[in-house]
Amino acid sequence: MVGKLLKHELIALFRVLGFIAVAVFGFAVLGRIVIAINSETVFGFLLILFYLFAIMTLIVAAFVLGISQFYKSLFTGSGYMTLSLPATADQIIWAKLLSSVIAMFFASAVSLLSATVFLVGIPSEFWAEFWASIQPLLDTMFSYLSSEPLIIVELVVQFIVQIPFTLLFFYCVLAVGQLFTSHRKPITFLILIGVNFVASLLNSLCLTPIENACVEVSPHLAIWVDIILYAALDVTFYFVVRYIIRNKVNLIV
Repeated sequence: MVGKLLKHELIALFRVLGFIAVAVFGFAVLGRIVIAINSETVFGFLLILFYLFAIMTLIVAAFVLGISQFYKSLFTGSGYMTLSLPATADQIIWAKLLSSVIAMFFASAVSLLSATVFLVGIPSEFWAEFWASIQPLLDTMFSYLSSEPLIIVELVVQFIVQIPFTLLFFYCVLAVGQLFTSHRKPITFLILIGVNFVASLLNSLCLTPIENACVEVSPHLAIWVDIILYAALDVTFYFVVRYIIRNKVNLIV
């Protein structure tokens, strides 16, 4: 069932993202051609700006559409249809979460591929200077990683637990906000602002000092503190959303 839900979620997302991705590649190709002909034209400069704007639009759209799709299909009139499907709350959440993550990876991949297209043909002298400027940083990084190979695995685990964090956070805020029968949007916005304020306060007063103390003991300890924290928040947000979808969905508008 997750596969069927995922298919429909991706179709809904890529109806918009596909057009933006085409625009990104279009601006990359046009920009590359114009700069190859004459790199000092105003038109070429404008194309670069449009290209950068298209990339930012694609990345932001991939995230925002995932959040919007979650809200519209569950907590508006469309929720009657979604919740009537023979699917559990877990299957619905996983389908929406996976589709959003896929959309964000798609946006990142398109950005990198279009950048490759855009950078084709740049003189080798530029690349020689570029690699020479970052070589000391790369040498330091590779030297550290070769002496601490375990940290690579820890960073991968940290990345994995951080991927769904922001999505689940917004899912949780939207799910809590829909419990109110009136003024849902302003209340949801206030909840978002309030939670962000409290989180920033706790981060500056508690988490940052703890992480700094952990770094002094061992960088591995600091990473595992992050892993445990994000994993705990992921689980908490997931089960709050799951509980609300299963027991407290309020479709009164």
